[in-house]
Amino acid sequence: MLAHTRTLGYSVKEFLFDNGGEFDNKGVREILHSNGITRRLAAPYYTLKKKGASEQEMRTAIEMARIFKYSNPKVSFPAAFWAELVNYAKCILNRRGKSSIENASPYELWLIKKHRLIG
Repeated sequence: MLAHTRTLGYSVKEFLFDNGGEFDNKGVREILHSNGITRRLAAPYYTLKKKGASEQEMRTAIEMARIFKYSNPKVSFPAAFWAELVNYAKCILNRRGKSSIENASPYELWLIKKHRLIG
């Protein structure tokens, strides 16, 4: 992510996390510190009323992956394909519009180009 933002001419100033533990380790702290990025704690992960947008987006991706996996009884995906199903769901989610962003998808905003849905 940091390399991509530099390529586009952007910089990350702040990293918002929810105290879930996955970003609270020495390696992440060193990377953020060496790049001049501040860490900011959001609502605790255990507070259900304050679930962040990233958790909701990940839950949506996981639910989509479950649909891909179990919707066709003729197709049986092995467990090894789970990550690919979630990645596929994220690709779809990143290419759809969001109500908070007018006339652009997250994909278009990140890559600064229109995406091709077919072909």
